[in-house]
Amino acid sequence: MIVDLPLAPISILAFLGTCLFVVAMFGMIIYFQVSGRPQRARKTLEILAGGIALYAVALIGTSLFSKEYLLGRGAEKHFCELDCHLAYSVTAVAQTPTVPTEFGATPEKAGRYLIVTLRTRFDETTIGAKRGDGLLYPNSRDVSLRDGSGKLYSPVASTGAPLSQSVRPGQAYETKLLFRVPEDARELKMFVSNTEWPNSFLIGHENSPMHKKAYFDLGG
Repeated sequence: MIVDLPLAPISILAFLGTCLFVVAMFGMIIYFQVSGRPQRARKTLEILAGGIALYAVALIGTSLFSKEYLLGRGAEKHFCELDCHLAYSVTAVAQTPTVPTEFGATPEKAGRYLIVTLRTRFDETTIGAKRGDGLLYPNSRDVSLRDGSGKLYSPVASTGAPLSQSVRPGQAYETKLLFRVPEDARELKMFVSNTEWPNSFLIGHENSPMHKKAYFDLGG
């Protein structure tokens, strides 16, 4: 299973613990400074710097051992929502020289357009025993297309269910995303991700610095 944050509980607890540690250390530094004990304030600052450095080493070190994945048609990429997973997969890819009417307005001129059908599924096997059948409201998602040269493209339009649509365990919906790409663009792959904050600071998260990504292979 490809998951954006494989060790979610540990990573989140480590992040929250580090945040509390930083706040506590800053509070102690201020206290020692105000109470006229600068040596203790400097020592506390050293401890704070060491703790931050240790977390940074774990963050970057984990990323260096990560792998890149290229997911084929129908293969799922899971996103951790703390008490459950949302699974995303590409079910269809089509090309067209014009914008289909289902996407609304027609562009000024024809071009090369890619229509990607993205399926969102609430994996009911990943929920906790006490969660129940309540609605899940997905976290924000960013979607982009990348070609073989590294150039990025954002969706120009979408139709179907919005990616923010709520869903119950076992349910699924589809979203069609429209991209405009150059005629010579090759090795196309799509990246679906969480928003940067605070995920970029979670150890082992796909958005963390230098971490490899899991892409959906669109061919071409």
